[in-house]
This record gives sequence, structure tokens and C-alpha cells, in this order.
Amino acid sequence: MGDRIGLYRYGGVVAKGRAIGRLEAALGVVGIAALVTTYALITGWNPLPSVQKGLDNWLAHTGSLSKPAGPWVKRVGGQPSTAAVA
Repeated sequence: MGDRIGLYRYGGVVAKGRAIGRLEAALGVVGIAALVTTYALITGWNPLPSVQKGLDNWLAHTGSLSKPAGPWVKRVGGQPSTAAVA
């Protein structure tokens, strides 16, 4: 009987323990995201403008993918007179 307790405690349920550990890690990440969201809602903190600014700066430093530019890059001058939904 003493051997059986050791089997269950140390070797018999390793796969289930790994799945439970992953579930606990996922719940931890969800909990941290909930705390950040709660903080943002309470204080009025909005991280999106700084993220957008950083993304715009990063995109401004990237180059074009091809030279010369493709035909779809050409623009027509002026304002459109109509718009239609097909």
C-alpha cells in the first residue's frame, strides 16, 4: 500500500499535472490582463495612442517592397464625386 501512494504522488499523474499547470498559467495570464484592464478603466489610462504612435514611427522607417512601385500605387487627383456599394 505504501508503494501505491508513492506511485500516485510522484509518477502516476504527471500528464494530468502538466495539463493543470498549463491551465493555471493561462488563468494567470487572463488574471493579469483583467488587472491591467481594471486599472485602465478606473484611472482613465489609454495606452492605445502611444502604441499607435510607436507603430506609425516603425512604419515610417520601413521601405517599399519593390522598385519601381506597382501599378496599384498610382493615385488619381481630386475628390471623388460619388461612391457606390456593390
